Amino acid sequence: MRHSLPLAFLALTAAVPAQNEFEFYPGVISFFSRASLGTLGGELLQGMHRPFHRGVGDDGSACSIQTFRATIQDQDAATQESIHFIVRTGSDQFGPKVGASGLIAKIGPVQLPTGTGTVAWRISTTVTIPVALPNCLNNFSFGLELPPTTTWGPTYPDGLSTHASRGDASLSVQKAHARAEEHTWQILSGAPRASHSPWASTWRLAIALDTPVLQMGNGGDAYGRGGMFPDTGNPFVALNTLDTSGTFRAIA
Repeated sequence: MRHSLPLAFLALTAAVPAQNEFEFYPGVISFFSRASLGTLGGELLQGMHRPFHRGVGDDGSACSIQTFRATIQDQDAATQESIHFIVRTGSDQFGPKVGASGLIAKIGPVQLPTGTGTVAWRISTTVTIPVALPNCLNNFSFGLELPPTTTWGPTYPDGLSTHASRGDASLSVQKAHARAEEHTWQILSGAPRASHSPWASTWRLAIALDTPVLQMGNGGDAYGRGGMFPDTGNPFVALNTLDTSGTFRAIA
């Protein structure tokens, strides 16, 4: 499936108290994506795996999330749409647990603004009561529930997606190591289990916490997947240049 670049980028951020942002984001955007959702509704989630992310949001007595952020692209901003922010339990091996039993929180609907043409919105939503995580040591995931669309296709006339970076060895500005663990998940409407996105991606999704966090990232010419697991022997595609396929273009 071909992915094009956003035509515009606008910010919409709610006023929130000072918080610490945690995001899988290497500083470049490769494309926008609904993963394998197509015209179906479903969820795009970032997994917080136990070996790397235990204790995120820990205030000394419990773990919680106060703010959710995402970069959401609307192919036709004249038609107003809405999203939900999602938090789920899960496991490192199988990812987010589908269905009501795996749902920790569903926040929304969050109405997107209206505009003209294709617009990317940076959305920030703060909840009045923080979302409590069942256990500071357990796997969890956070992300978006996107509504179905009837017109997603080769020219993408309408529909919502999220910005993403790619972390596999081809068409990539990240160049993750071959043994890098995937943290990106999707849940298609009606699917019995979660699955990885087709492109070893990292979504442009974030959570903000009142507690200190160590934000991942690394310099040099190989970011890895979301700043993790860089393949230092495999330089990334230079910014603002097309790769050999001519399909993707990296932008700062």
